[in-house]
Amino acid sequence: MKKLSLITLSLFAAISLEARENPFVSTNAYEEEKARIIEQNAIDAQAAQSEAYIKEMQKMMESIRPDGTLPEKKPVVQEPKKEIVTKDEIKELLKNVEKQNAVKTQQIVKKELEKAKEDQTTKEVVFVKPRTDIQVEDKTIKPLPYVEISYNDNSLSINTNYEMKKSFNLESENKIIVDFEATKKFTTKKNELSSENFKTVVIGNHQEKNFFRVVVKTSNKPSSYKISKENGSVKISN
Repeated sequence: MKKLSLITLSLFAAISLEARENPFVSTNAYEEEKARIIEQNAIDAQAAQSEAYIKEMQKMMESIRPDGTLPEKKPVVQEPKKEIVTKDEIKELLKNVEKQNAVKTQQIVKKELEKAKEDQTTKEVVFVKPRTDIQVEDKTIKPLPYVEISYNDNSLSINTNYEMKKSFNLESENKIIVDFEATKKFTTKKNELSSENFKTVVIGNHQEKNFFRVVVKTSNKPSSYKISKENGSVKISN
């Protein structure tokens, strides 16, 4: 028996020595400490859960209505999903905007025109009958010995012994042109006229073609004047 005890003690000493030399060998103290930590963590987790439950219950008790009912939970409103706009849709939107702007512009212009018509006053046109007791004095110039020109504000007469060959107008230049058959030699003559309708008279020679030309510069378009032959003279009247 004594010998068995000695063997048991030797084995225990050997195991203790091995545990001190090798830290990875489990001991009873380690297992006990591990069990204690696990138990403490479980206790702490349970305490935290209990505390959260108590707070939740307290919050619920505070929100109880006077009639003993709990408030209804508000439904969670989901935000609408944002739609993706394509390039074609953007182009279509721009076209619609341009059409709307065009329509608005037309409406504005129409309103302005109607307003202008309303604001426009009708002017009374009074026709003044010419007085027969007042005679218009003609002015006379003689650029050449055989050409005499008489004129006033409303008419101009070219007096010469030569026959009129033709007449035509230059609308873009406000000129009335009259050609006379003659074989004459002279330099170009130009005269300024003091008249409301007739500005200048220029007489040019075309001896090689047997005519000379009288050019009358008018204030208005030549088509608004009348050309006639009276008593051997050519008359231009307004």
